[in-house]
Amino acid sequence: MFTYLDPTVRQRLIAQGVLRRIDRSGNLLDPSLAPPDGEVATNILGPIPLPIHVGDSAATVDWYAAVRSTELT
Repeated sequence: MFTYLDPTVRQRLIAQGVLRRIDRSGNLLDPSLAPPDGEVATNILGPIPLPIHVGDSAATVDWYAAVRSTELT
């Protein structure tokens, strides 16, 4: 979730619909805008395809990465 290093990456992820932001109640927020002062928000990136192999079995699961907006400032 290091999209704050290169804002164009964040813009592309938002355009692709894979970067979302929610407030502490689970309501969707606009991921292109900073959360209101003092508000805790969580950025969610995904789904990210994650291949898993256990013995002879293989599957791909959807993985989601999450980080609080306050950790990005």
